Amino acid sequence: MKRTFKKLEVLFAIAAFVSAIGGTCLAQGQEMDIDQTLMQGNCAKDAKQYCSDITTGHGRLAACLKAHDDKISTDCMKDLQQLMTEMSEIQMECRTDIRKYCGSVHQGSGNIINCLRDHMDELSTICKTAITALPTPTPAPTPTTTGTH
Repeated sequence: MKRTFKKLEVLFAIAAFVSAIGGTCLAQGQEMDIDQTLMQGNCAKDAKQYCSDITTGHGRLAACLKAHDDKISTDCMKDLQQLMTEMSEIQMECRTDIRKYCGSVHQGSGNIINCLRDHMDELSTICKTAITALPTPTPAPTPTTTGTH
């Protein structure tokens, strides 16, 4: 019972974090959903096995995989941790710029990252570096379910 509450706590924390940073990132002028990034990497098999009943998009898959962190593969866990670290770094390194340029922007759907990109010439050097370091994505598809259920 305690483990279930801990998983729910983690799930809500991840969902809140992903929502705050946007759930999608904009890199090299293309939208990239973090769930798509996970599905293209080492987490595809784990996503199908443990998260087939969720609709991907806006970080829902990332939250589901994190909730199953005791079951997912080591490679998937590494990918998930790396992605969360990158997002956390962007949030920390760009917090002043976010407040200054994007304070009135509605969070979610990549709006914060889009706003930062719109102000790229005005951003602090550390924030520019963090935004530029995002991986080059492929165009994000329309959200779908990861399997049939």
